[in-house]
Amino acid sequence: GEASVMYLWFPSAAAAIHRTLPRAKLIFLLRDPTERLYTLYLRSLRTGHRATFRDWVLQAMQTKPDRRQGMQRHPIPLDCGLYATHLQRFLEVFPREQIRIHLYEAYRADARAVLRDIFGFLGVNADHPIDLTRRFNETVVPRFPVLHRLRQRILGETPLTGWLPAPMGQTLRKFYNRGKVRFALTPDDRRMVIDYYRDEIVRAQELIGRDLSAWLR
Repeated sequence: GEASVMYLWFPSAAAAIHRTLPRAKLIFLLRDPTERLYTLYLRSLRTGHRATFRDWVLQAMQTKPDRRQGMQRHPIPLDCGLYATHLQRFLEVFPREQIRIHLYEAYRADARAVLRDIFGFLGVNADHPIDLTRRFNETVVPRFPVLHRLRQRILGETPLTGWLPAPMGQTLRKFYNRGKVRFALTPDDRRMVIDYYRDEIVRAQELIGRDLSAWLR
C-alpha cells in the first residue's frame, strides 16, 4: 500500500496508476473543502506567512491558469479542493468496485466503523485492533509569530525540542504553539470559499452518491 495526497490532484496520476497497477484498490478520504483550505492556511503560518486568510485566498484565485505546468510538489491551495474534477479522472479509468470513498466527518464521528469498512474493502481482517488514542498531524500555530520567524532565520526547520527529554519537549511545544481550536473562520470568509467550491461540491455529490449539503452551509 501507499498513501499520498498528491495522487488526487496531479492530473496525470490516475492514468499512470491505472497503466502500472490496473487492479489497484483506491481509497479517498474527503474533507469539507472549506475547512481543509482553512487548515492549510493555518499551517502556512508556520512558514512565516503573514497575509490574512482572505488575502491568501484571493491571491490564490488570481494565480494564472498555467499553474500545473511541470511537476510541482504542491498545487496552488485552492486546487486540492476541486474534488469532482480530480475524482472524475479516476472514475474514468478504474471500475467503481475498485474505489472506496469516505468522508472525513464520518471518520471523526466513528473512526472504527470507517476503518472496518476499509479493511473489508481491502480483504484483510476487519476486526484488527487499531489504537485511536493518539492524534497525528494536529494543526498548530506559533504562539509568538515574531519569535518563530527569528527561530527560523537562525535554526531553519531544526526543531527546538530535538535535544530535550521527551516530557520537556512536549511541554515546550505546548507553550510554543496554539491549537487550531483557538481560530475560527469568519462567516464572510466561509461564504467566499463555499461560493468558489459550490459547483465542485454539487458535482462531487452526484459522482459519489453522497449528501454533501453540509459543505454548502
